Amino acid sequence: MNKGELIGLPASGKSWVIKKKLLKANGEYKVIKNGFRINKLFNIMVSIVPYANLILLYQKIYINNSNDINLRSYLRRVFIMYERLGYFRRQKHKNIYVDEGPMQSVWAVFYQLPLNERNMDLAKILISSINETNIVVFVSVPKLTHVKRMLQRKRKHPIQNEDNSAYLLSREWLAFILVCLRRKKKIKFIRNL
Repeated sequence: MNKGELIGLPASGKSWVIKKKLLKANGEYKVIKNGFRINKLFNIMVSIVPYANLILLYQKIYINNSNDINLRSYLRRVFIMYERLGYFRRQKHKNIYVDEGPMQSVWAVFYQLPLNERNMDLAKILISSINETNIVVFVSVPKLTHVKRMLQRKRKHPIQNEDNSAYLLSREWLAFILVCLRRKKKIKFIRNL
């Protein structure tokens, strides 16, 4: 049984890959995008107890980075993480892929935080605590293509700032998460042009 998720920067083509490549290549897979609105609260409730240890970890992340975190945005990311974990726990399908799963949520928690030893240790603990998926597909595009796609998007993402520092930091965090996933032997790469 495969439970897979896609990870990549915004505008890297995750939705396109899941619709065009994975669905065609893996006809036996059920492809789900971002959960169903009606079940999101139930998904969160299903994952709170088995992942209660994450609440303390998220508190530690917030305490260590309270000057760099917007609390409302941070709490939203925490709830999304629990929703994704609950979604995977509830699935009865043998094989599924989701557009953005728990590991994408890990990136969303850290991408604006300083890439320092303390945060890297917290990220490692968070990654090792999540065991709902057995495969993570990294979707990548060349840097120039990615920048063009980001500029073409209607909705501006927080990684787009004047001096590119947020963009570069988000790429560094993604690279760090991918190294952690590679150590867990859970990663596949897709170069999306």
